[in-house]
Amino acid sequence: MQQLLQLSHKNSATNKYKETLKELKKHLVLLDSRLVSAPVRSVVSGRQNIDTKIVSTLRALLPSAAMSYEQALIDLSQTERLSWRGPATDLREALRETLDHLAPDGDVIAVQGYKQEKDTHGPTMKQKVRYVLRSRDVARNKSATTEDATSAIDEALGAFVRSVYTRSSVSTHTPTSKDEALRVLDLVRVVLSELLEVR
Repeated sequence: MQQLLQLSHKNSATNKYKETLKELKKHLVLLDSRLVSAPVRSVVSGRQNIDTKIVSTLRALLPSAAMSYEQALIDLSQTERLSWRGPATDLREALRETLDHLAPDGDVIAVQGYKQEKDTHGPTMKQKVRYVLRSRDVARNKSATTEDATSAIDEALGAFVRSVYTRSSVSTHTPTSKDEALRVLDLVRVVLSELLEVR
């Protein structure tokens, strides 16, 4: 970056800029990989032991999903926010990424008996959960609980988003919004614990 700054202060050749940017890209990639793989110290007080296990498992499997989940935990540890939409969205994204990794659309669709649900463009989160658990030979009655929790996440997030749009006074309703985001956390925690086999 210092070299780039020096180049910008004088009449430098285009190829010198290109060489510097190429070198800079190498360093940024290295820096990014170190940041993603480095252990992150938690600043969340009251985090459950299961959350720590989920984050560490996701960090090894899907670093971006781990960051989304941990960011939600950090945000939900705060007492005051103008909006609680961010943590709920981060939680859903962590779950979506995990499901996409463990149950790619093509694999789910290829299962005998797969049926596309009405008004969808591919497998639903619930169908992906079913695929993952059945591929591990989890009994149907045991997988039903996790599938129901996944459906509840979709419903809770839908209600959460609708409530954000319909509320007129943010300050009056902020505590309720946090309660809804915490409910989403509880549900996502249950599903990720099962999917990642974290106990």
